[in-house]
Amino acid sequence: MTSLQNNLLALNSNRQLKINISKTKKTAEKLSSGYRINRAADDAAGLAISEKMRRRIRGLHQTVENIQEGVGYVQTADGALNEVHDMLQRINELAVKSANGTSSIEDREYIDQEAQALKSELDRIFKTTSFNERLIWEPSDKVLIGTEPKQALEFTQNTKTNDITNANCGVLACNGYTINADKDGVTIVWIGYDGNNYKTENIDWDTLKAQNYRFEMSDYFGAKNPGNLLYDNNGNPVFTCPISFSPQESATIDDIITCINGQVMSGYASVSMSGGFEDNSGNTIKPGFSELT
Repeated sequence: MTSLQNNLLALNSNRQLKINISKTKKTAEKLSSGYRINRAADDAAGLAISEKMRRRIRGLHQTVENIQEGVGYVQTADGALNEVHDMLQRINELAVKSANGTSSIEDREYIDQEAQALKSELDRIFKTTSFNERLIWEPSDKVLIGTEPKQALEFTQNTKTNDITNANCGVLACNGYTINADKDGVTIVWIGYDGNNYKTENIDWDTLKAQNYRFEMSDYFGAKNPGNLLYDNNGNPVFTCPISFSPQESATIDDIITCINGQVMSGYASVSMSGGFEDNSGNTIKPGFSELT
């Protein structure tokens, strides 16, 4: 007959030994890493918070390195400009020396040769000075330094003077034209001097890109119907406003939206006639303004 015998004391001791070994491993892990929380099992909420803080700390460390590289970039440019300054001073000395009445024609030729050599060296400095294989004075280059690089974007509301007439005196913006930009495209909204809210049609991003991000605001005034005050009786826009903006090639739609959404454009109008103007209700509007901001 087979009998089974168990050493319960030994089994219990072995279980406690495994528990102690596991705790020792966790303690050793904390000591070696220097962190109280190393995995979600230690503290799930605490791990999420600590990882967020670690990410920010590492980002700040990288920011410091970026700034140090930026300092090196500026120091390189400063060194080159110091050389340029010395050369310009020397050219000035040569010019004064050449103006001396005791200098012969041959002397002036030698002076001119040195001045031309200095001029060539100035051109070489501006064309070849670089930092980390990056030309410092590249005409269209922009250097971004920081933790959250934003795409550079130049925004332009082309200067346009609109004469104030009975047709447009009410619809011109009294507080500027506001750009609303989202995933669907761009719209321009404003409040006219007549107190009404006006809005252009949506201009989608494909259209904007095809037009090289340039458009005429009056092209999007909407349908030409009698109720649309943005057109005169002949169906012509009562005012015009060309707009353009130039994002970098690497800029995404989100970058452009961030840059232009909420921007307020000023408008300028000139009074072309004397006397009052009438709104749709027959009330007289005095032309007591010359600039819309």
